[in-house]
Amino acid sequence: PAQLKGALVMTPLEAKGLEFTDVIVLNFFSDSAASERVWGAAFREVGVTLSEKAAESFDTRIHLVLSEEIKQLYVAVTRARERLVFFDRSAKARDAFFRALRERRVAHAHDGVFSRTDGAIALAQASEAREWRERGMTFLKRAEPGDYERASDCFEKSGDEPRRLHCLGLDALSRARDAEDGAADALTAAYLLARSECE
Repeated sequence: PAQLKGALVMTPLEAKGLEFTDVIVLNFFSDSAASERVWGAAFREVGVTLSEKAAESFDTRIHLVLSEEIKQLYVAVTRARERLVFFDRSAKARDAFFRALRERRVAHAHDGVFSRTDGAIALAQASEAREWRERGMTFLKRAEPGDYERASDCFEKSGDEPRRLHCLGLDALSRARDAEDGAADALTAAYLLARSECE
């Protein structure tokens, strides 16, 4: 959506070790490898009232996939410094989780219609240049797959054109090292061009 044009998009695994002012977790439960009934079993274990139809009996031996999903959920929710927003297209898939949050009064449901008076402006505000630059430096130092491109996006948002070009060059060089011979030459040329624009 246009409202999220300035967002960084990554999986929980890619975001591990990073923090953001606002985090939006999109379709976590509907895209989960665990079924609604398996998630229901986990939420029943922590006291959410669910029918037999909505949840299996929990068994650690047969719910191994759920263990990995819970780790991913933990990483996703602990990335937010201020605001955490869940959107999930499947009411059935998200029901137990959303109910658990509401019953514990740690969250509230939102109808998805934002107005100028409900705090949505704060959620939609662009990060300051300093914060984008810091995030770019984090990605640049981490240097995992995709991080140079993410760093370039952050530097672009911060207005730091030399660092943006530097990251594009590093991304091209990294891809050149991993590519076949013909593609490597083209990517090396792209790196040299980006580097020359930085000098």
